[in-house]
Amino acid sequence: MRTAPALAATIEVTNTDEWLIAIAAGRAVGISTSATPSNHAHPSLVYRPLADAPTVPVVLAWREGLGHPAIPDLLALAHEVLAARHSGHTAR
Repeated sequence: MRTAPALAATIEVTNTDEWLIAIAAGRAVGISTSATPSNHAHPSLVYRPLADAPTVPVVLAWREGLGHPAIPDLLALAHEVLAARHSGHTAR
């Protein structure tokens, strides 16, 4: 097993696009969720899954107080999809 080189520096970026530009320019590497490739495609980047990477917590958010009337249905669907993924079945 190869040992990773020591971290040379950390760069700060203000958004995902700036982060991806830094990676494409060879100034950085990055780790992200599996949603990044579909939401932020870049012709100079290659995305590879990390085996045994920890799961990323997912949350639903909505404004406090009276929200959209479909929120209860969205919550039910999210629970259904997650339960199906854990059981190995496809929801709906």
